[in-house]
Amino acid sequence: MHLRRLLPLAAMLLLAGCGSGRIAATAEQTTEPTASQTAQPTVQPTIQSTTQSTTESTTESTTQSTTESTTESTTQPTTQPTMGSTTKPTAAVTVTENWMLRLANRTHPVGEYEPPELTLLKNGVQVDSRMYPALQRMFDDMRAQGLKPFVREGYRTYAQQVDIMETRIRSYRSQGYSEQKATALAKDYVAEPGTSEHQLGLAVDINAENGNNWSVYNWLAVHAQEYGFILRYPQDGKEITGYEYEPWHYRYVGTDAAKEIYDAKTTLEEYLGAVGEMKEAS
Repeated sequence: MHLRRLLPLAAMLLLAGCGSGRIAATAEQTTEPTASQTAQPTVQPTIQSTTQSTTESTTESTTQSTTESTTESTTQPTTQPTMGSTTKPTAAVTVTENWMLRLANRTHPVGEYEPPELTLLKNGVQVDSRMYPALQRMFDDMRAQGLKPFVREGYRTYAQQVDIMETRIRSYRSQGYSEQKATALAKDYVAEPGTSEHQLGLAVDINAENGNNWSVYNWLAVHAQEYGFILRYPQDGKEITGYEYEPWHYRYVGTDAAKEIYDAKTTLEEYLGAVGEMKEAS
């Protein structure tokens, strides 16, 4: 009689133990990161205006150089960084040991790199989640002063960069340039696939929602370093950076490096001691 009573009880305990194991396994699977490590947060950041078209995130950032001149004020930025300062940068890091200072250019390709985590903005643009808080603070302060910034371009995949380069080359070809000349012109404004800062997720192209882009550019030229951003392609810097002046293109490098680069009126290549490599590749 005692055995009959004990057997059902033992069976119930065994079944209960098996059930709790399956629940735990299920819970672990739901929190496991995806293979690409690009899972988006469920709560959307507030940087972008909800009126911004989501299609703009796939528009080539460098088209600004040929179209903005017809819509912007001819007033130039009140503070435009210039090259050739005799002040020496103080960085003592390599080009890869610090994620904030990772160099992406023609001599330092990043292959098919993907950021570890991305934050999705309201207009569909993505940025590296590690620099998002600084970007949000900067935009909050700009809006408090009456400006209306938005991120036109952020993270791009390797494949997207391929499409952008091919589109720009076709555009120049349609204007009558040879394939060789069209490719050379495209490379002045578009990074070759695998060499774009946008692929790091740390570069953003910032414009104004109301079309008054120079008001945004002027503010950024003076204050961006306070939040850890630098004007990546300054005036008179093409020989060093490889690209024409882009007043909309800002790169996150952290506040310490940003202030040093800003004060020295230098470039990221100079700060990291990579100038010679770029000149050899030119």
